[in-house]
Amino acid sequence: MSNAMRAMRIAALAVMGTAACGGSTSQVVKPVGEDPVPTPTWQMPGDGATIVAESLGGTVAMRVLETGETIALDDGEAVELSQIFSGEGLGRAEAQIVARGQVGVVPNPRVSLGHRLTRTADGRFAVLTAVNECNPGCVSDAWLLGADGWRVRLTGEAKHAVSHVAVTPKGNQVAIGGHGLWLVDVPSGKTKHWDEFTSPTYDAYGVLYLRGVGADDSVYEMGEFGNGVLLFTEPGPPPTDLHGKPVPDAAPIAFAADGKTLVATFVRKGEKVTREIKR
Repeated sequence: MSNAMRAMRIAALAVMGTAACGGSTSQVVKPVGEDPVPTPTWQMPGDGATIVAESLGGTVAMRVLETGETIALDDGEAVELSQIFSGEGLGRAEAQIVARGQVGVVPNPRVSLGHRLTRTADGRFAVLTAVNECNPGCVSDAWLLGADGWRVRLTGEAKHAVSHVAVTPKGNQVAIGGHGLWLVDVPSGKTKHWDEFTSPTYDAYGVLYLRGVGADDSVYEMGEFGNGVLLFTEPGPPPTDLHGKPVPDAAPIAFAADGKTLVATFVRKGEKVTREIKR
């Protein structure tokens, strides 16, 4: 038998065997790359209680109070907040929620609420801050969230609330202030921290302006090598609270109508003072 005849006979036997098994005599091979794994969808949380996992498309374990079983809640899943368990000396902070008809608890920082979010003006980014643990004093988790689901943890030991968030015109860097300063490169997530600066603002060219922390509410420009260049200091001490501690962060600087002159506000002896700083 010739090689050609042998090949035809093998092919015929293969077809008969497939038909006998109820299968199809033809196969469709999908090209590589077709039907990709769907990308998790993400929407920036609103004012309602929302689960925020540590990574896009991740899950958060909820311990059901009645049965003790664990349910995996989806990233971005809407839930109902019942109460928060946190306070000095209580250890890990937890949130009691209602999800999928069950009452359970999850780590407190995994629940987003409207008042826990500090957003950029353009809506591209927000910082989620929530108490992490109280052992004995309370510290908070702070996460930077992107509108596309990108996220990075800034710190797990924040002692003050985030007060201001700013983003460069190009969107390649986000600055977060809250009795300290974090600068986060996007999308790498590389983060740097300063204790002595806060209240960030970028101008139209991406120059970063800052205020001092606590008893120093001076105006600074971020230097090329990460140093603060002093631009203006208002005479006299900033206000303090009843315990002698500085009040919350000074307001970020604004810009005059020319887009170049800096406008800074100070509080001295209970009066607001506005200064213009020429650039």
